[in-house]
Amino acid sequence: MKRWLIVSCILLLLGSLVGCSTSKTEGSSEESRPQSKAEKERIPDYGVDKIIVPVETKWYKGVQAYQDFNVAVVKEIAKQNEVEIQIKEIPTFEDSVKAVKRGDADVVLGASNSSSEELSETYSYLSSALYFPDGTQIVPSKDYMLLVKQGNDNLLGLLNDGIRELDKTGKLESLQDKYLGEREKKEHPTLEEITSYDYISSLNAAERAEQEDRLAKYKENKE
Repeated sequence: MKRWLIVSCILLLLGSLVGCSTSKTEGSSEESRPQSKAEKERIPDYGVDKIIVPVETKWYKGVQAYQDFNVAVVKEIAKQNEVEIQIKEIPTFEDSVKAVKRGDADVVLGASNSSSEELSETYSYLSSALYFPDGTQIVPSKDYMLLVKQGNDNLLGLLNDGIRELDKTGKLESLQDKYLGEREKKEHPTLEEITSYDYISSLNAAERAEQEDRLAKYKENKE
């Protein structure tokens, strides 16, 4: 009973979001290349100078890569439009939603739906199940998007156009492969399957211990 309660709690927590991250990644020489005058002239003026991004601190290590991916997507959009990014640490996904509603932050990352008339949804930028690093599926496939405060049409336009541009150029696929590719290439038993009585009974003592340790590490909060 305890094992099934833990599984249910994990799925409930992870099912509504992908999360976000403050981890920094090194850019390639192409990413760091200064824009030419012609390129700068082609940048639309959305009237957005800065995007405040709430970053959740209470997050499982096993899904850290999804947070990294979400932040990388927004950073890439901001970079292409010469917009500043400010990271703001927020305890939970619910807190990030509240912060955007209050106007203390600008965008909610990795939402599967808005569930609020106060928020507007961008286009989806990820359609995928969620997996632990070993390939275990913890949430079935969903569409994930960004959320902005209702009426913030300038930011909504910037993000939507940015998502379309990243998709058009192949950059979105490249980021997904960079952050999520390894786990997406593996076999994908579900969390329910590998914690079922029948499956656990089929393992020897060493295999059971290894699986318990692995899943426990995935459920630890990020540092």
